[in-house]
Amino acid sequence: MKTLLIITPHMSTGGCPQVVVKKIEMFKDIYNVVCIEWSQISWHFLVQRNRAIELLGNNFISLSENKEYDLFNVIEDYKPDYLMIEEIAETFIPKHILKRLYSKERDYKIFETTHSSYSTPNQKQYLPDKFIFVSPHSAMTFKDIGVPFDIIEYPIDKKERNKEWAMNKLGLDPEWKHVINVGLFTPGKNQGYAFEMCEKLKNHKIKFHFIGNQASNFENYWKPLMENKPENCVVWGERDDVDLFLQASDAFLFTSILELNPISIKESLEYGLPTLIHDLPTYYGKYNNVKNITFLTGNINQDTSNFLKVLNIDNKKPKIKIVHLVMNPENREDISEKNWESTMWKQRKSIECWDKLKNYFDDYVLRYSIVNRTKLPKETCVHPEIIDDSKEFKNNPPVLSYGHYGAYMAHKNGILENFTEDLDALIIVEGDVVSDYNPMDFYNKVISGYEMAKNMDARLITFAGPVFMSGDNFWDKTIDLGEWYKVPHFLLGSTYMIMKKERNNIIEKLNTKGWHSPDFWLAWNYNEKETILSTKDKTVYQLEGYSVLDYKEKDKWQ
Repeated sequence: MKTLLIITPHMSTGGCPQVVVKKIEMFKDIYNVVCIEWSQISWHFLVQRNRAIELLGNNFISLSENKEYDLFNVIEDYKPDYLMIEEIAETFIPKHILKRLYSKERDYKIFETTHSSYSTPNQKQYLPDKFIFVSPHSAMTFKDIGVPFDIIEYPIDKKERNKEWAMNKLGLDPEWKHVINVGLFTPGKNQGYAFEMCEKLKNHKIKFHFIGNQASNFENYWKPLMENKPENCVVWGERDDVDLFLQASDAFLFTSILELNPISIKESLEYGLPTLIHDLPTYYGKYNNVKNITFLTGNINQDTSNFLKVLNIDNKKPKIKIVHLVMNPENREDISEKNWESTMWKQRKSIECWDKLKNYFDDYVLRYSIVNRTKLPKETCVHPEIIDDSKEFKNNPPVLSYGHYGAYMAHKNGILENFTEDLDALIIVEGDVVSDYNPMDFYNKVISGYEMAKNMDARLITFAGPVFMSGDNFWDKTIDLGEWYKVPHFLLGSTYMIMKKERNNIIEKLNTKGWHSPDFWLAWNYNEKETILSTKDKTVYQLEGYSVLDYKEKDKWQ
């Protein structure tokens, strides 16, 4: 029996160690297989290393610090016929050792491969007898180096899975969908994007299981992720039963953006799992027409939508976009520093609040405006006689100021720029608005209002509670609907939702009706003209502090 000596940089998890294990499994009955581990880099991540030792026993040899002495003693003792070096030799073996190892007087043939997409011919000084690449990308990269090569990819062996048995073994809830992600937590493996998808899908019954170690040299990547880990994610660390998780799962989510020819994709396809991956250039289109493959786009909304389709989850969630109307922090104009800081403090708190809520919705944008101190058109104003163009910071209602026109234009542009035809609803949020609701409860409140609005053909919904104009007993015209009111209008336009059916109508009004303070503009243009809903409670509220619109501390005049 001929002897095959495998030299691997390490056996401490990853694609290379797994390929080594597979080779040992395939060749141990054909060759006398000996495996040299060049460096034992970790005592914590040992799944593949332990498996190799289990297969080879004493034929698994980890070199000591005196690597040259150990290596050539092994070669002398075992007299190998073939050397299989599992990475570009120059990347981990010192030059003086390579000179002896690649000696022209050697009695063995050297085969070499690489498991890195970064490998280039410039790295090679000592040439093997042959390359045996695991990927077409490597073959294309090294094809002109003058060394013959073969491509032998990690095999895909079709397997039958026992999902119910595997779920029971792992204690997984059969009422939920279960998704697996495999890989060392690194920027290249891109678990951060997977966490974003998980956050976006929190309102669905899906559990995401992350298998892979968190090495200390990548702590700056994975530690911040873990501090903000979505509730629907379970991080298991390194496991020796990945096969069990694959059998128990409904899909495989592989968000990696830096790969050569990853084994984990093949392991997923062995069980016929729906598999979501990025179509990387290093794959050379090999997955373009493969059953069960869905390509990730990098667009979070598109990818989560596709993901739900893959899982056969009926995604009836309406497409709702939030437009947050905020001021440019660099543009305070002639507002005093103290008052501007009050405004910016409210704005920062508002952004912080909505940043936590945004992932439940289809899209969220910050729509920046500058402080208006230049435009105050009387000819297009509904109430020109109350315009005050003095630019003095005073509040003597009834009055319309530069601030009121700036606010009106922020609402108008927020709607015109963002209410695209594909949306089911648009939510406008002013820059000082917050909510004490947790994200899920707030989202459910919005959906409750959305569904009621669809059933009643309502066109607008306010989340600030019922506030009415003076001059009529509008409470007598208000209908109690349980958690909601049907109202003749609402005066407080701090946070409101416009339904799809109202899109064309409100755009026409904005383009043809005169301007006013956004609160009164909405009240006058919609009073008893359309069905309007209001929350009973204040789902949202405006923070106290200086108002660019009204020039006073809100708690002093509300």
